[in-house]
Amino acid sequence: MTGRNLPKRADLGDTDQALWETDKNGKPIDPWSQQTYVPMIQVETGELYCFIFRSFGGKQTFRDLCRAYSPYRTNQHAAGDQRSNRPLQA
Repeated sequence: MTGRNLPKRADLGDTDQALWETDKNGKPIDPWSQQTYVPMIQVETGELYCFIFRSFGGKQTFRDLCRAYSPYRTNQHAAGDQRSNRPLQA
């Protein structure tokens, strides 16, 4: 939804918290909470994965993943390996 405002929560429906899934502590999880989808591809097999998260811990994990692999991507690109620039294929 780039360039657009998100709708107001009240306009989305699904407001009965008794029907919502709950987290490990029994707290209701809003089905309209913002989530992040990160598509990933296994380079050797081409298998496609999607890492989906909405929690603070998920955001931290994604940040750590980016930090861990950004030097790899830079080093491979500098060495002339163009595989890191391939588009994802479904």
